[in-house]
Amino acid sequence: MTISNVLAVNRLLLRPYLAHARCVIDATVGNGHDSAFVLHHAPHLQYLFCCDIQAQAMESSQRKLAAIDTPAQIYRYEMNHAYVLEDFPLAVDVILFNLGYLPGGSHALHTRTEDTLRACTAGLQALRRGGVLSVVSYPGTAAGAEEDRALHAWAQALPQQKWHVARVRMPNQIHQPPCLLFIERR
Repeated sequence: MTISNVLAVNRLLLRPYLAHARCVIDATVGNGHDSAFVLHHAPHLQYLFCCDIQAQAMESSQRKLAAIDTPAQIYRYEMNHAYVLEDFPLAVDVILFNLGYLPGGSHALHTRTEDTLRACTAGLQALRRGGVLSVVSYPGTAAGAEEDRALHAWAQALPQQKWHVARVRMPNQIHQPPCLLFIERR
């Protein structure tokens, strides 16, 4: 595997966590690529929760995931990720966010900063010890730049005694490359 972009780095970092994961949330399922990656790399997975606000994303991801043979129970929520993680009833091993707009969809429909911060904050509460929250943000648009700045400030304020926080950016890439925020519960 190469580290050509933050998505590749994210997958490289996620693999050891997925090897033992039983419960995973894809909070922005999009076209289902991250969920499919989870299903292929989490042999003990019992639950995969997929969320997206757009019906188009839910349909696209459902087609992609239906082709994968898995014993895991897959739950789909067509709703804003800000609400899916609130008071989540299970301890979660991995939570994924891939922000921005739906590839192939309308660029006008973009994740919103306040919703993302709310979802990430709730997500941290749902994580079990040793679990991770992974966020890929896209600062190439005005909305994406605002979301990326807010996430950076939010993560910077997390207490070191409770969280390991890493931020990965590919500084030699053109056009405001995506950024990865990787947070592990200590």
